[in-house]
Amino acid sequence: MEGQKIVSFNCNGFKKRNFHYLLHLYKNYDILLLQETWLYNFQFDTIQRIFPDSQFHATSAMDESMLGRVGRPFGGCAIIWNGKKLSMSVSPVTVNNPRVCAVQMYNETTRLLLISVYMPTSTTNDNSRAANNNVDNNNDLNAENVSNTTNDMYDNNVDYGETLSHISSLINQYPDYDIIIGGDFNVDFSRQSRHLNLASQFLSNEDLLNLTTTINHNITYTYKSPNHHRSLIDHFFVNETVNNLVQSYYTIDDGRNLSDHLPIFLHTSISCRRPVTPCTNDEYRLDWESASDVNIKHYNLLINNRLQNITIPDQLRACNSLVCKEHGHLIMSILSNISEILIECANLAIPSKKIKNKSNCIPGWNEFVRPYRETAIFWHDIWKSLGRKPDNHLASVRRLTRAKYHWAIKQVKANTDNIIRAKTASLLQRKSFTQFWNVIKNINKSVKSCPSVVDDQNTDLDIAKLFSNNYGTLFNSFNDSNLDKIEHDVNELVKNKCMLNKCPSHKNNSESGTDLTNKCYTVTPELIAKCIRQLKSGKSDDTYDISSDHIKNASAPLHNVLSFIFTAMLQHGCSDTRFNASVIKPIPKNKNKSQNDSSNYRAIAINSIFSKLLDYIILNLIEKNIDSSHLQFAYKKEYSTSLCSFLVVETIQYYRSRGSNVLALLLDATKAFDRVKYSKLFNNLIDRDVCPVIIRLIINMYKLNSAIVNWNGTKSQSFPLTNGVKQGGVISPLLFAVYLDPLLDKLHKTKKGCFIGNICANALAYADDVILLTPTCAALIVLISICEEYSREVNLQFNPNKCILLVFTDSDVTNDMFKIEMFNKIIPVKLCEKHLGHMLSTKGPIVNFDDIIRSIKVRTNIVTHNFYSISHKSKSTLFNSQCLSLYGCPIWDLQNEQYSTLCKTWRVCCRQIMNLSNRTRSYLIPSIMDTLPIDYIVKERMLNFFVKGLNHSDSNIA
Repeated sequence: MEGQKIVSFNCNGFKKRNFHYLLHLYKNYDILLLQETWLYNFQFDTIQRIFPDSQFHATSAMDESMLGRVGRPFGGCAIIWNGKKLSMSVSPVTVNNPRVCAVQMYNETTRLLLISVYMPTSTTNDNSRAANNNVDNNNDLNAENVSNTTNDMYDNNVDYGETLSHISSLINQYPDYDIIIGGDFNVDFSRQSRHLNLASQFLSNEDLLNLTTTINHNITYTYKSPNHHRSLIDHFFVNETVNNLVQSYYTIDDGRNLSDHLPIFLHTSISCRRPVTPCTNDEYRLDWESASDVNIKHYNLLINNRLQNITIPDQLRACNSLVCKEHGHLIMSILSNISEILIECANLAIPSKKIKNKSNCIPGWNEFVRPYRETAIFWHDIWKSLGRKPDNHLASVRRLTRAKYHWAIKQVKANTDNIIRAKTASLLQRKSFTQFWNVIKNINKSVKSCPSVVDDQNTDLDIAKLFSNNYGTLFNSFNDSNLDKIEHDVNELVKNKCMLNKCPSHKNNSESGTDLTNKCYTVTPELIAKCIRQLKSGKSDDTYDISSDHIKNASAPLHNVLSFIFTAMLQHGCSDTRFNASVIKPIPKNKNKSQNDSSNYRAIAINSIFSKLLDYIILNLIEKNIDSSHLQFAYKKEYSTSLCSFLVVETIQYYRSRGSNVLALLLDATKAFDRVKYSKLFNNLIDRDVCPVIIRLIINMYKLNSAIVNWNGTKSQSFPLTNGVKQGGVISPLLFAVYLDPLLDKLHKTKKGCFIGNICANALAYADDVILLTPTCAALIVLISICEEYSREVNLQFNPNKCILLVFTDSDVTNDMFKIEMFNKIIPVKLCEKHLGHMLSTKGPIVNFDDIIRSIKVRTNIVTHNFYSISHKSKSTLFNSQCLSLYGCPIWDLQNEQYSTLCKTWRVCCRQIMNLSNRTRSYLIPSIMDTLPIDYIVKERMLNFFVKGLNHSDSNIA
């Protein structure tokens, strides 16, 4: 097996001009250690966009919230590797120094600590190099920062020594690892310099070897200064084990390299590469977006003809029994036949498009290049068919058309920015907003690749099995011994209520004069059509191999058949494993953490389209029965996160304005959705008078729940799900709200805690995010004891280590003053914490603006750097929709000084994104940005929020 090929390269900026050479290095070597990337954190996705199948770890030396045209500090490091070629687990290592980037690599035989480093220069003020690069003192927010940067004269020996101490500390944390440190050390060991003693002492202390001095090589220099002075300042430092495994060490002066540094190449015999798997062929998918009305009509005509061939036995049509168990298999087989009909008809009527493994899209190709290409191919084919004679007139025409074709390609590539700018402006002018957002999405689209190793598993099948075992353990956490009893009770209710027309839903229909032939479990074609409209377009189904578009584009005949099938499923209480199978795709929680660690992944489940459609049907049938508590703010019309946080803030202010303290406990429920106990959930549905026929079907579906893990196209074995609401189910969030309601009711009935007037506000919830509000510790302890009791009853796990206590008081608060316990563990006390995205602070204003101001700055920098090529109109559209972070503005204090800073930041961001002079008058900015002034927007949103609150259907809120 091949050894490692490592490159260390000061690329002098991760810029477009360098991409071609960097891509060359990436394709030919295993690992890239880059220095001076000059990337913000939000620009790290550029790495994956440029390098196919890449994994990386990077550090940034730039502050994202620095606005304006302040020169960027030169720095930033990255380590990049091909996730499909490397057979080692790779985990990022956190180093609190932007000059150092490190990862640990390991497999059965090797443990390796790999470090990329960019050391300070030997000048007296390294930062001045950046600050003087591009300073504009007009920026009213950052002028002070610029002054500090340009005048920050310090001895770089201190910075150099601190950086080396960080590396030493890092090495000591991994005593059993081999060490490879590559980078720009800014020291030439053949010359006396300010850093030489520090670097030499570092090598001696850590028992490392400098390959520049220990290995035979042809390297004479790695850096050429603007005045043509040359020096060898880029090095590899390794331990003795790696030194003995070095095969070659060299540099190449390549004309494609536009940096002032040369890359240094290190070949070792350390095994790290996995066998190369052949690329899969291009696949074709149905292109529903480009389907014309004629295509859709043809599709429905084919469906109508094929549906007429489906034979539904008379015995099934005539069956009205609610306890029949004979027709379940037949019903589900008809549903499978319908899916096959949809697939066949769509393949015949709907156009398809080629899905390539790698996108080579060039903006403007279809408009400017395709005509020349087609002409060139036309004349080439004629010339080829007539004997390929090189000297006749036909050959001249062929050469001319080919030349025009290649000229068109060069012109399009050279004018990419102008083409994108013109296209986005045109789409906005035509109000083609969907196409506009598609263009914006594709500008910085990157292809994500799966890591080759997760938790020491290094094949796709083994990784899929790993996640399957993890999720199988989670979704089978406990034995629900009461489920059989609940199922028996529901079956008795079907016999004693539904079969005798005593079901509450039947009674309601009778009182309203509704025909009882339409029972509460009857699914009409009109209901089918309504629920189909609720399906989102473009959603795939790995179970039946159809998409939501197959159903959304079908007409009434399909609605009629589905109406019969779903009514029969409810009537018979039948389902099957295929219908209830979920496909789980693990996706990273945090891209800055190790993608080789399974704990950094969350499960995203994909259900069948028919299952989603049935969820919408059930939701429409029982929505009145599953209306959750007025203390639950999730998954209901007229409720929101902002409304929940608003009531929290109002309650706190109500008490604080009257001189009383408030204790706010933010509860953390571990895997709450995944640990739902079926028997408790279904018992809650019985208590809410949900039709027993519907409960019976839900129980049977949950008992048949199963899932497989899909990892990079490889699927695991199926495993059952015996706890937790159905993964990916449309109705699952509402069922969880029903599941949590008894806890909220118990807390509310205690009448312990905070009140506003005669309204109890001691517990407010948004899904599983629950906050307890009390004026005293005694009241809080009572509420906590209820939570502990409910937790034991339903296997809901509250984690006291992650619960947070906020104490709103005039006194200084320490952890020793408030020792509130949960499950015999003390809950940590903090000064501030986020509640549903709103930062609550116990000191100063309750709602903190710092994160909001920073968010606007960061988003502005993202748009400025990633979408510089689009039109001004497009930039203003992007800014107004993406950068204006006004989430939660109804709960802001407009008298707060931070609000004035927010308005000022908005004006500065507008000037930056439109490239305006900082002398541009403030009153002109709204017109240029095609929007209202920021102050007007905030107040308008606040007014709308309060008007909705005054007209709210819940009297406790209105």
